[in-house]
Amino acid sequence: MSEKLNQIARDRIRIARLYIDYCMRHYGGKWSDVVVTKKKIVRVDITEKSICFILIKFIENLSCSEHGLVEGRGRVVNLYSQMLNKDAGKLTPLGATVMIETMLAAVTDAIENPLNNELQVVNHD
Repeated sequence: MSEKLNQIARDRIRIARLYIDYCMRHYGGKWSDVVVTKKKIVRVDITEKSICFILIKFIENLSCSEHGLVEGRGRVVNLYSQMLNKDAGKLTPLGATVMIETMLAAVTDAIENPLNNELQVVNHD
């Protein structure tokens, strides 16, 4: 079981770092522009720590609560491996899509629960 946890932790950090790289290439800095609605774009300052927090909260915890601890962790290992290319040096198209959707969920949660959140959300209309 600890092997799965180690794999999840390693891949979580890789994904966080690669997503920051993705944002720097696509948005020009360490932030993500999240399209909440057609007329509302929210800028979120991101760090490795904040991305790891989002992955734990919106992927890992949800998977384990929905599928149980053992199966949930197995699903997370599978998802994370599919989010990384073969040498784990870049996000796959699936990885980018998952991160965009996860960021949308995190921003929506931050807007609805501003006191109970760790994201730095800045309006960017």
